[in-house]
Amino acid sequence: MSQLRRLVFWFYALLIYGFLFLPMVVIALFAFGRGDNPTRWPPDLLSLQWFEAILRDEAMLKALRNSFIVGLVAVSIAALLGTAAAFAIHRYRFRGSAIFYGLTMLPAFVPGLVLGIALLIFFSSLDVELSMLTVIIAHVTFLTPVILSAVLSRLERLSPSYEQASRDLGANAWQTFGLVTLPNLRTTLIGALLFAFTLSFDNIVLTFFVTSFEKTLPLEFWGRLRFGLTPVTNALATIMVVFSIVLILAANRFMNAE
Repeated sequence: MSQLRRLVFWFYALLIYGFLFLPMVVIALFAFGRGDNPTRWPPDLLSLQWFEAILRDEAMLKALRNSFIVGLVAVSIAALLGTAAAFAIHRYRFRGSAIFYGLTMLPAFVPGLVLGIALLIFFSSLDVELSMLTVIIAHVTFLTPVILSAVLSRLERLSPSYEQASRDLGANAWQTFGLVTLPNLRTTLIGALLFAFTLSFDNIVLTFFVTSFEKTLPLEFWGRLRFGLTPVTNALATIMVVFSIVLILAANRFMNAE
């Protein structure tokens, strides 16, 4: 009976993962095709010509650069804000701390469409011109809860005896943080940063509402899809999927290292 149950489990697991990843595999196969038809099956002989075409596409490279700039800056700011908020919630039990935590986590649960419209109205009411700066601010808004939840979870599992021993040995608060607390948070924080960068890099709904003429890579990709599939879009989709999977696996490895 247990053998049958195991077989049923693996059957459903393969069915679910096949449903999720088979379209990505098909797109990848088309991306390596030699012909101009992006939907011809089976694809022609394997070729890297469409990946090389991306390297010659100035608009695509500019969008890629914008995505990295937005992701790196937004994740850096969110790391500072999220870590500080996690320490405040964990160390100081002040009146309204539960409300503060709930409001801080709210952007992570609000649909991107609603959050994008709300930020657009907010920027418009302040007469702030949409630009890469508004995109960064928007990404910081929904990335900060991601960092906060990861760091807070690690702080709650961290024994206070380490910090108490450090203070007993004569270290001040900053020395204790730098030499004891931060090393114990390092792997969790790195994993959270990688995961947050993945969310920023792949975001399209929120970015759409708060950007101007400058495009990130997902927006450039979406704009080209409106004119139909091409071998270049297949190649770009393959790169984005592989890059995101690598980052997520790395983030999971770091966050589960402790």
